[in-house]
Amino acid sequence: MDTLEADVIVISAGTAGLAAAVAAAEKGMEVIAFEKGSTTGGTANMGMGPFAVESRLQKLKNVPLTREEAFNIFMEATHWSVDARLVSNYINKSADTIAWLEEMGVEFIDCIAYIKGAHFTHHVVKPASGVPGPRCASYMMKALTERAEELGVQIFLQTPVKKIIKEEGRITGVIAEGPTGEIRANAKAVIIATGGFGDNPEWIKEYTGFEWGRDLYSTRVPGLVGDGIKMAWEVGAGRERMQMELICNIPVSIDDQGNITPDMIITNVFKHPNLMVNIQGERFINEEIMGNPSYLANAVARQKDRCAFVIVDAQIVKHYEKRGFEWLTVLSPEEKVD
Repeated sequence: MDTLEADVIVISAGTAGLAAAVAAAEKGMEVIAFEKGSTTGGTANMGMGPFAVESRLQKLKNVPLTREEAFNIFMEATHWSVDARLVSNYINKSADTIAWLEEMGVEFIDCIAYIKGAHFTHHVVKPASGVPGPRCASYMMKALTERAEELGVQIFLQTPVKKIIKEEGRITGVIAEGPTGEIRANAKAVIIATGGFGDNPEWIKEYTGFEWGRDLYSTRVPGLVGDGIKMAWEVGAGRERMQMELICNIPVSIDDQGNITPDMIITNVFKHPNLMVNIQGERFINEEIMGNPSYLANAVARQKDRCAFVIVDAQIVKHYEKRGFEWLTVLSPEEKVD
């Protein structure tokens, strides 16, 4: 077994992991990052950009939202069921984080409201093409990776951490397994940045009550199986309520073999203000909020068998065929919606 030494070990090289690794390295620490995937970036490679309040771009565009207002909105929306200290730190440091990324060469093309009625907090990364879209945040992750390497961070790909080492009541390192065998890495601190458990149907059913493919069709990122959470529990971490945000939860199509396959047309019909009823034929939702996938999924989850139907007539179908879907979701501050 190979043995490595560092000041800080980071488990996973996704958004949080790379940010932690770079921040520690900028303080002069020796950092090792272990990533079980074949590339860095994690879930952010699928996204468009991060959240922030009172950033340079927002001030340039006269976005009026303040950090205090954002904090109050967040806490009221969650009914103060989350750790207010973490929320406060997250929001208060968000603008500085955007500036930090810009210093690395990351460009943000716009700040948008991701859904109708939301605030303009979503900072969209400018890709090489200049045209924003899904996966453009991968350019941010590329910049973070390059900065980490520049600072001497050792990044081990396809090397999952299997165990966190605890000796005499202290965390002293990890055991990882790479392509050529096991590695023991000793450090003064270990940072777990492995994300959630959206790719673990067993945990989803156990901890949330949802069943993948039956009443849950959320975004499923390969590898997010909760391994970091499990390792933390094994060395004495406390347990909290386990839950998932129900976003992109509505629905998918079924092919001839009964397999679930994504179908954007069906999904888009569910995201527009069409008549929706439950299995008993009862209307149960204000259709104006259907563009918010979390609200929609929460409402459907309360219905019998977690089942709902959207009713459209031939005229609506012809309208979609002719004009497509009118998106009232991704907006810039300068735009107006009647």
